Amino acid sequence: MKMETDRAVAAALNRLFQDVDEAQVGERLESILDSIENLVLPVKPRAAFGLIVSLIERDRDAMECCGDHHYAVVAALNRAMGLLAKVARKLPEDEVRTTLERLIAEDTYLTREALAEVAIRGFKIQKPCADHPE
Repeated sequence: MKMETDRAVAAALNRLFQDVDEAQVGERLESILDSIENLVLPVKPRAAFGLIVSLIERDRDAMECCGDHHYAVVAALNRAMGLLAKVARKLPEDEVRTTLERLIAEDTYLTREALAEVAIRGFKIQKPCADHPE
């Protein structure tokens, strides 16, 4: 069941940026976050966590498709990170910490700074030093 859900989410996120006007990328992300926050989070926090993580993992695709509208994408990603922090309080700390560490380590587009700050404050994660990559 989980693999089917993961595949369905991946397929939906793949379609997210197909044939979209650059200005609409941030709007689409916000719409998805509205749905997660209002429909999924209240009843299935773990599922909401997974969906938000999947959305954050697509930051590269969003940034590459948004043209000069990167501000809207970054704003949506920052909102996603805030929601992730909200949901994280409802899940086992070790599980959340592992996911946050991975997301921070994989921040190749430098769009996850807000996530690093949330993680450091809430889960005592060391921020990777740019001068000393692991």
